[in-house]
Amino acid sequence: MNITTLCLITSNSASLSAIFSPASHYSYNQFSLQNSHFTKFFMPVLLSHSKISNLNFHSNSFKNFLISPLTLNSEVYLIKGQEFSSTTSPFEPQLDSTNTTITNCLFENCVSTGNGGAISVSMNTALSVVGTIFDSCQGKDKGGAIFISSDGNAGLVSSVYSQYCCFSKCSLSGSDTSGSAVLAYSAKLELYFSSTNLCPGTGNTCSGAQFDLLATNVQSNNVNTSNGYSTYCSSIEYRSASTGFFSYQTIYKCFGGFIVAFSNTIATDLVVSYTNIVNCELIPNGNYVRLAIIHQSGGQNSLTNFYIFDCDLHHEVSVTFLTAVISVANSGGVESNGQVAADYFVTDFNQGDMISDHSANKITLGSNNQYGDTSKITYDIEQLNLGECAGAIIAPGRAPTEGFSPSEAFTLSASFTKKIESENSSENENSSGSSSVVNSGNSSSGNSDVEGESINSSDDGNSDDEIDDDDDGEKKGLSSGELAAAISVPIIVAAVILAILLILFFLAKNKKKVANEEGEEKNEENELEDKFHVDDDDNLN
Repeated sequence: MNITTLCLITSNSASLSAIFSPASHYSYNQFSLQNSHFTKFFMPVLLSHSKISNLNFHSNSFKNFLISPLTLNSEVYLIKGQEFSSTTSPFEPQLDSTNTTITNCLFENCVSTGNGGAISVSMNTALSVVGTIFDSCQGKDKGGAIFISSDGNAGLVSSVYSQYCCFSKCSLSGSDTSGSAVLAYSAKLELYFSSTNLCPGTGNTCSGAQFDLLATNVQSNNVNTSNGYSTYCSSIEYRSASTGFFSYQTIYKCFGGFIVAFSNTIATDLVVSYTNIVNCELIPNGNYVRLAIIHQSGGQNSLTNFYIFDCDLHHEVSVTFLTAVISVANSGGVESNGQVAADYFVTDFNQGDMISDHSANKITLGSNNQYGDTSKITYDIEQLNLGECAGAIIAPGRAPTEGFSPSEAFTLSASFTKKIESENSSENENSSGSSSVVNSGNSSSGNSDVEGESINSSDDGNSDDEIDDDDDGEKKGLSSGELAAAISVPIIVAAVILAILLILFFLAKNKKKVANEEGEEKNEENELEDKFHVDDDDNLN
């Protein structure tokens, strides 16, 4: 069974029931919700405990909810082009599925008293999040926007994939917190063109990193973290990685005990390179730890091609809180729990600032490092432009974010724009094949609070008909009035010709009858009679 809703607008609902609640004893091939807008709700739009093979949400908005707009427990999820806004619930919006895909959505002001303010997954799954904004989301202890594990603790899911995602002003409300944007436990983790900003912001310090990622295989490119505040790691912490790469990272204005941290990593098949760290600051936290821009806690690591400028190590603190550019975990007053090799570093720090005197030969500085560099030239690393994440790369299929004016170099070309329009048109045509279609109008119980938004028709073609013009061979779009006039003219002409022919026919018929009665011979010079003379055996057409 397929269910498709093409357009629905509703607001100010005080109902205690979900709008859509498929029967739990049925299986569904597809549930599709498109071009719909919901605002000010106490209950979910969709509450599903049944098996739905494909969930497709496209170009919808959900605003000012006091509960998760979608409560889903099914096999496969495809959540596309939605907005979730102002959600507060005593229950985390938990997803429980084999494959979960979330594309081009907005989660705004989603608050949970559990882990994961916007998305919480506590079973083995493959999660894919693409082109999505998480704004002002809050969890309790783990995952301000996203929390994912196989068992709700530290069990690994099969895979996590994030691309073109922006996390802004996300936070945690608990006391022992980690992953103000994302906390993920996964066997394989891929993070591309994903950015954080103010996660959390000033006055809402988190204990752990903005991205707290535990995975055995990690592939991370073009990640940007900025304006993060933390007691310990304030940017990204990679845990237990043994294979993969972390490359082309930009870390800007982060404040904490560490800026980047690696825990129990294995350097043999791991590449960590091409990273900019700028305007960051170490903040003493009162604990006996070795504050550093880069911190290694257990395991080993090899770092290359780092640019570090305009950072503050706070050397003025007491010897208990020794600071350096690189440190390893402390044990008995000696930095012995971890090993780091660093080469091709360019920084304005002196060589003496790179490591402390208590590193116990656990940190090796290569011969290609440049110290005291005042050029402050960094790698040109492209970053995402989406939501409040300011960069140059626009997520495919999304319009440029309001508030930013990308240069002409990053403006979508005409061919690329046409490709997007063609894809959207194909999606709408495919959705029309569902067996059950609900086409609802405005059922609002109050004034809609959706501002600056319009509902797109499921048909992306022109509303006016197109007519072939035989004279010039071109298609011209006509209005309804022009179309009626164009059709009526030939009809009138044809009617007049037919009337004339009928009159001539009856005149000829009558003339023949008169001639026969009077016994007169046929007048061969009469052209009308010659033309319309019909013998008795002839068939008239």
